[in-house]
Amino acid sequence: MRKLILCLATVVATISLSAQRGDSRSISSLNFIGNHSFNHRQLKEQVELKPSSFLLFSRVDFDRRLLKLDAITIKNFYHSNGFLETVVHDSFSVNDSKVDIFFIIDEGKQFYLNSVTITGLQSFKEKEILSLLGLKLNRPYNPVLINMNLALVDEAFQEKGKLFTQIDIHQEIQDSVKLNLEINEGLDIYIHNAWVSGTELIDSVYVRREFVFEKGDLFQKSLMDKTKRTLLRAGFFSSVSLITHPISADVDSLINIEVRVKEFQNRGMQNIDFGYEDIEYVPGVNSMVGLGGSLEWSDRMIFGTKNQLNARSSIVMPTEEGFVFPRFSVDIKISNQRPFALKLPTQVKVFYQQFKNFGDEEGPYVRRFGLQYSNIFRWNRQHSFLDVGIRLERFDESDAFKDNIEQRKFSVHLHQDNRDNPMNPSQGNVIVFRLDAFGGLLKGNRAYTKYDLDLRQYVSPIKGVTVA
Repeated sequence: MRKLILCLATVVATISLSAQRGDSRSISSLNFIGNHSFNHRQLKEQVELKPSSFLLFSRVDFDRRLLKLDAITIKNFYHSNGFLETVVHDSFSVNDSKVDIFFIIDEGKQFYLNSVTITGLQSFKEKEILSLLGLKLNRPYNPVLINMNLALVDEAFQEKGKLFTQIDIHQEIQDSVKLNLEINEGLDIYIHNAWVSGTELIDSVYVRREFVFEKGDLFQKSLMDKTKRTLLRAGFFSSVSLITHPISADVDSLINIEVRVKEFQNRGMQNIDFGYEDIEYVPGVNSMVGLGGSLEWSDRMIFGTKNQLNARSSIVMPTEEGFVFPRFSVDIKISNQRPFALKLPTQVKVFYQQFKNFGDEEGPYVRRFGLQYSNIFRWNRQHSFLDVGIRLERFDESDAFKDNIEQRKFSVHLHQDNRDNPMNPSQGNVIVFRLDAFGGLLKGNRAYTKYDLDLRQYVSPIKGVTVA
């Protein structure tokens, strides 16, 4: 009986999946009717449902919900270009597994911005507010852009200490649009007190050290954002929120700030890998392929301290015939954003390696010791940084071999990122400068200086295409 029920369930599931696949229909054509101000290509860019092309990696199946959303998107596109009375109707016809889509558009009249009147403004010039809102006289009126840019205006007032600014927008639409902005800036807001909540392992005193504001300061959004970024950069918190609380209904110019944090779970992470990997410890030592494994351990708060630990050890057996001497290495890296309560992000790495050089099987094992120290300073929302450090190494081997490969260096690495979007840039530039000075006061067996300069400019000649 159970087997019969299982077979029936399998048949029903198969039929259901087949029916779902059978219901899918592809887009055969996309048609716009009544559009005079925008061509087919411009409107096609606004919708999701469109015929497949060789540029699309997957077919878009017809969906009635997407059809309704596309109609709304087209309407908003017209509204953002001053067509405030546009009406869009959607329709479709089905022919076997193909669907023809139609959008019937009644564009209506295009309205232009005739005048803007601002009342109650004190902290900014009128042209600054107009620029933030994206308003230009005698241009198509764009209410969509205004609603989007209101957040920018609010942030600008918060930077001036105006935390409770109210903006009312009144529009008078006749042959053109007359806009009236009524602004109530409110009082200057000052910080009365601040406290920390959500800490478990981290002392609240440590969190307070990262505050870039003090009691009695004028409220500024940039200070709040910088405090949040600094705490997140410490690596102990998964989230940081700054919440304002009024003192009382009778005191309008003072607020308290709650810094609410959520700590990462302090779990040491272990990772074990096995497989083939390339072997090349230092320049001058022949590369080869080996079979082995590695063990990695990381901890955000080693032994309950504010030091972050990352340790990795590996052992690799070269696969070259006749060379069966394993290679062993250990790397231990400790970092702290505020060592000894100093705002000096520090990273220290020690390493040890033991191996035999290929071609010198009869010789002793080469033992390599090293220390690397660096200070890393970040800015520009973590996108830019300056890395200054030194690297020392020593070999416990014969003088002849040591003289060939022992290196000690001082390094400076500057990375200035001015791109508009680091993940998908369309404009801006990146400047990367690196200086490696070997030998000199650090001694070692090689003395030379190496400079690297990388300049990258990003431009977008046409929409959707970026050239670097």
